[in-house]
Amino acid sequence: MKRTLPRSGAYDLDSYLPEYLWRQLVRRQGGDHFTSFLAIIAEKKLRQDADEERSEFYEDIMEPNHDCLYCGYHMTSAEESRRHIQSDCPDRPKWDHSCLFCGLEFPTELGLIIHTARWCKDKPKKK
Repeated sequence: MKRTLPRSGAYDLDSYLPEYLWRQLVRRQGGDHFTSFLAIIAEKKLRQDADEERSEFYEDIMEPNHDCLYCGYHMTSAEESRRHIQSDCPDRPKWDHSCLFCGLEFPTELGLIIHTARWCKDKPKKK
């Protein structure tokens, strides 16, 4: 057991002993440490999920959102959203290609790509 502990001597046997015993158990069973560890994590997560209560906003968060990207109009289905964006939305750009950062519209995708790559002042800087 001493060979698996750090050489510096700054260790706490209470925290290393369970890990050591788990490793020996997995080795004796012929299992894989990684998959065994994932099984432990999944089991712990399952226990946590069963114990904790859902927040009051859980249902709202999990409900599908079909709001219009341009005007914010709320719709009940993805099909209704598709039809609205294609024909009814007053705020939809006239061209199919508009800059996500500054809102300029372009008749071609190439124009949009060149604008975004070189000229868009509102594009976030790369870090």
